[in-house]
Parts: sequence; C-alpha cells; structure tokens
Amino acid sequence: MKEYVCVWKDEFDSSNKIDLDKWEFSVGGHGWGNGELQYYTDNRDENIMICNNKLVIRSNYESWKGNQFTSAKIISKESWKYGKIRVRAKIPLAVGTWPAIWMLPISYDGTNWPYCGEVDIVEHFGHTRGEIFFSLHSGEYNFYKNNKFHKRIQINEKINNFNIYELEWNEESMIFSVNDKVCYVAKKSECKNFNSQEWPFDNHFRLIINLAVGGYEAGKKGIDIDKWPQDFIIDYVHVYQQK
Repeated sequence: MKEYVCVWKDEFDSSNKIDLDKWEFSVGGHGWGNGELQYYTDNRDENIMICNNKLVIRSNYESWKGNQFTSAKIISKESWKYGKIRVRAKIPLAVGTWPAIWMLPISYDGTNWPYCGEVDIVEHFGHTRGEIFFSLHSGEYNFYKNNKFHKRIQINEKINNFNIYELEWNEESMIFSVNDKVCYVAKKSECKNFNSQEWPFDNHFRLIINLAVGGYEAGKKGIDIDKWPQDFIIDYVHVYQQK
C-alpha cells in the first residue's frame, strides 16, 4: 500500500491574517441558489480573522448591501485529484447556521452544476443539532433528485467540540470519516453506467470553507438572531496524497 504524504497545509499560525497565497474569497449576497441570507465579504476583518492560531469565519447580524447577515467563504487556490483532506474544526450551532467544508472542480464555471460534481465533506444545519451529513452531487445524483450518495449521522455532544472531518478520495470511492472513524463510503461501483453524469470525481477539485445563514433548508426553523454573532473555527487544513 502506498504511503500518504502531506502535500499542502494551512495551520493558521504564521500571521494574524489569512494567507492570500493559499486562499481566495468568494464574494456576494445573491442567495447562492438556496435563498441564503448572508453577504460574503472580501477579506473583511469583521468576518474572517486568525485568533490563537485558528481561523475564525464569523457571521454577523448586520445590514450589508441588501442582506441581513455578513459572513465569509474561502476557496483554496490549489486543487487536487485524489488524496486525503483533513480539517479540524468547531462548528457553530445556532438555529439558522449552515457551516460547510466542501469541494468543487476547477471546471466549475457557475453554470455547469451539478454536472461538474460537488463533494460535501461535512455540513450541519443548526436546527438539527448534532446531525452532520456528507454528500456527492452529480448530473444523475443530486439533491434535486433522490440523491444516491448521501448520509446523515448523529454525533450528539461531540458537535460541541473540535472534530477532525476527513475525506479519503481515490479512483474507486469516497470515504468520509470523523475523528478517524469511517462514517460513510460512496463507491463508484454503485453507479449504473460509470460515466461522468454519475461520477464526475476523477478530476481536480478545490476546497471550500464557508458559513452560510438561512436558506430553504437551514432556515426552515427560523434564525435564532439572539445567538449572533456565530463563529466557524478552523484549527488546520491538511491535504495528503500517495507517493
């Protein structure tokens, strides 16, 4: 078996600002296709900061360019094909929060979803406290249809802590783990035709980390505004590939 080696990392310990050689910002407040309420700002100190060697993405309840909330969404400048993505993070829990660690391919152009593919390493809705979920989206399998590659698990009080969320990704499968325990395995062999409509994951993808607010699903039980601001805290991001 080939050995994994770390090929990219950010431990957020070298500066009080995010490393713009490693990350870029996605900016805007148009609902992002889900009716979300936040405006993602561009490297604004009130929405993204490094504190105690940890990255903090902060959502504030404030009027900003026609939106009720502000937040941040970062995308890795580097992309990878296969390997392990490990992120140690503490998820915000207020009703209405929607933190996500996920991936889109370099082929994504804003119009070709879901055919391009999407990998959701972990997501959480504040109104289903402690229930995290993992998903793959493609032209054939996505949340508009009966998504074949989707798993929800309850981690209960562990959600209050920092946890390690991991994707191990190879030609045959996507393996989702929490704290080194495998929670879900999506296998290419489950596809009917093995084409890119079903499995568009043999391409280079970039990592995305963001904190959304509300939306058609995350906002279905309302927004607990009294709990704002809300923080999504990232301890580190490590990427490994086989030698």
